[in-house]
Amino acid sequence: FETENGVFANANFFIIHPDGIDTEPVSFAISEGVLITVRQSEFRTFNEAVKRLQMNYRAYPTGYHIFVSILEIRIDADADIVETMSKQIAALSKDISDTDKVTQEEIRRISSLQEQTMLIREVIFDRQRILSGVIKSERFPNDIYPRIQLMIKDVGSIINHADFSFARLDFLRETALGLINLE
Repeated sequence: FETENGVFANANFFIIHPDGIDTEPVSFAISEGVLITVRQSEFRTFNEAVKRLQMNYRAYPTGYHIFVSILEIRIDADADIVETMSKQIAALSKDISDTDKVTQEEIRRISSLQEQTMLIREVIFDRQRILSGVIKSERFPNDIYPRIQLMIKDVGSIINHADFSFARLDFLRETALGLINLE
């Protein structure tokens, strides 16, 4: 949202751990061209943004530019998470199709991956909402808008991929239940 004093945004960032993924909120405030972030954890996204800033500080004349760079990095990381999940789904599908029996562990894996996919979709929709707000704003410098348009397309692709993964998990669940019924 915007006020006369600045632009404010809240976004969830993924935290990956051995059991799966969780999210943690990050708040952004841009006032007078200065970006302030409030977060409880250290994220690789911000470290990467700092590296980019140090390598070519002239490319980031305002906090608006840094904010958009952080979003670009985060969206790339989100795409990697969806791709990793897709590989896990493919491996699970192979495990199930290689045998005539379904184990409780495979059912749990399907359920866990479905929950994670729903969480991913929720967070990606959040990114889409933020990008829509940025594109409507008149505060951001004009050179940023083409990058925002590209990110909106990327987010759309990530959503489509996550939707496909969810449909694939639904099919796997139905296959597993069918195998259980046959057994």
